Amino acid sequence: MEIKGIRMRYVLLMAIMSYCFCSCAQLRSEYEVEIRYSPIRHIIPSKTTEKSRKNYGDSVLVFFEEGFDKDYITVTDSITTVKDVITSNSSLGFARLVPLGRLNNTKTIQFSVNKGQTIAIDINMKHRYVAINFVKNKIIVEILDGFPYYD
Repeated sequence: MEIKGIRMRYVLLMAIMSYCFCSCAQLRSEYEVEIRYSPIRHIIPSKTTEKSRKNYGDSVLVFFEEGFDKDYITVTDSITTVKDVITSNSSLGFARLVPLGRLNNTKTIQFSVNKGQTIAIDINMKHRYVAINFVKNKIIVEILDGFPYYD
């Protein structure tokens, strides 16, 4: 009889933990969105930055930066879809770089965090670098004029 009681407690504990885990994940899928068209920020011209920029040619680049903690992302353009779980490196302020298609083939990108609302961004020659930050329950999207630098 004691074994059944232990099993029941274990099953109940697992059910409670699953509920708590799902509830926490659900909170991070509901977020406000702020889109900023930013002038060059924290972009320091250097040989490293220039080399990195040249490695990606004319690709559209999405930089997931601060505030991510085991968050599920989906990023899509007309050709490519990238899905990943990311966590920000607090010392760099960076989580993941997602290179997408070439600029001449990509007019819009879409992304979501934790299967929440889909955010669409128009891309053009001047604004092909996108930085995304997750601050509390707010996604801040910065459309950048230049390739960011992380040190």
